[in-house]
Amino acid sequence: MTSTVSQSDAIAAAMKIDGWLTEREARLLYDLAKSATGPIIEIGSWRGRSTTVLGHGSMAGAGQRAS
Repeated sequence: MTSTVSQSDAIAAAMKIDGWLTEREARLLYDLAKSATGPIIEIGSWRGRSTTVLGHGSMAGAGQRAS
């Protein structure tokens, strides 16, 4: 059983991490990850703000691997 985090909770958690990703960008990444039909590849992460959103979005969708 996989636990999912709502978009608003995922973004709130991500915003606690240092970084430049805006809330608007985070919402878009969450939605894209949620609808992904294949692996999610992120190139260039600083502290993990976007990675957090991508991971939670993926878990809310099909659970595609994010790396």
